[in-house]
Amino acid sequence: MNFISDFSRWCALLCFFLYGTALTAQSQAPDMVWGRTYGESGQENMAKSVIPLKDGFVIAGLTRAHGAGMEDMWMIRTDEEGELLWEKTYGGASTDIANDVIQTKDGGFMLVGFTRSKGAGRSDMWVIKTLSDGTPEWERTYGSILADEAYKVLETDDGGYLVAGLHIEPVSEVEEENKGTHQQRIWVMKLNKSGEMLWGEIFWNKDHNVVYDMIETKNGGFAIAGSTLLDNNMVDAWLININDQGQKVWEEHFGGVRWDAAHAITQTSDGGFVLGGTTFSNGLRGDVWVIRTNAEGKLQWQKYLGGKEHESVEAIYANEEDNSVTALVNIASLRSGSDIWMLLGIDAKGEFTWSKILGDAFLHKANGFTLAKDGSIAVIGNTFDPRPCEGERQTKAYMVKLSN
Repeated sequence: MNFISDFSRWCALLCFFLYGTALTAQSQAPDMVWGRTYGESGQENMAKSVIPLKDGFVIAGLTRAHGAGMEDMWMIRTDEEGELLWEKTYGGASTDIANDVIQTKDGGFMLVGFTRSKGAGRSDMWVIKTLSDGTPEWERTYGSILADEAYKVLETDDGGYLVAGLHIEPVSEVEEENKGTHQQRIWVMKLNKSGEMLWGEIFWNKDHNVVYDMIETKNGGFAIAGSTLLDNNMVDAWLININDQGQKVWEEHFGGVRWDAAHAITQTSDGGFVLGGTTFSNGLRGDVWVIRTNAEGKLQWQKYLGGKEHESVEAIYANEEDNSVTALVNIASLRSGSDIWMLLGIDAKGEFTWSKILGDAFLHKANGFTLAKDGSIAVIGNTFDPRPCEGERQTKAYMVKLSN
């Protein structure tokens, strides 16, 4: 598949007309090395998370191409060139999806997401620990009578795991009049090495509370990025700092008069944080939004970037040497329905320094990226073929590697 197609001819024009001259300098932008697609044609296959290994990559997501149910958790192992080495599916008769994957210290892997094939509620958090070849070692579900879903997982220094996700539960009759019948909250759990829950903490304001990303901080705690509905009925970006016992140390909100969210977080060498997301307060269709804070979460600067489409930061990484960041941006056309994605370089002062746009007629959405062992960048996402096969949407997972 040609991921560049004719985009190479008009990327600079697109940058100029949509985003201004600040993004036309391409001298520092990485070049594409290769692109690969995964999954059977005529089926739905999605890549949602990627991690680098010393000799390749592991991708996690979902597939309908094979497995036991409607949609199954899917793990792909590739070599350094993105060629498929093996793939595994996990699931039952219903829908089961992986949102995140990590490599564990013993060389195995951990997948987190949700299952509708088993558990206590309509959907439960599902955590699967595997060996290095993808064979399940153990698996557990966590949840209540309604819906629960795991979005992020980290391995902790004591050999356990920290899992963050969504928890929905009924509200009391007193709350129901003001908050509706269900309460959507952020749920953070600490698990031991066997998956037994040691503690769990809930974070919420009103009925909309979402976690998008979580990192371990330099002081041994954790930082959570998401969004929350405040008392003024505005949805703001939400930064929560917790200690290693799950207790909230501090929190900060960022936003304006409309819907704003932080989708990604990274920490800089001075202990501060950079958040990336989208803001509808600055642009009616949603603009790129990058926030820089100090180590206590206090705002230092914020930058916006937007044009005539919907733009959103999906992932962000900081360079330890100069505190510059690389951000992955999705650009969704509200008029044509076709999407592309872009990598942005941002210096420590918040100035946009370079950009790289990729896409073609079938390349739509990027879901994440990682820094490979050789310093290159690997981006994963989904391709959508608009030509249906027997009425079914055709979706393939993809991975693109770019030079460092």
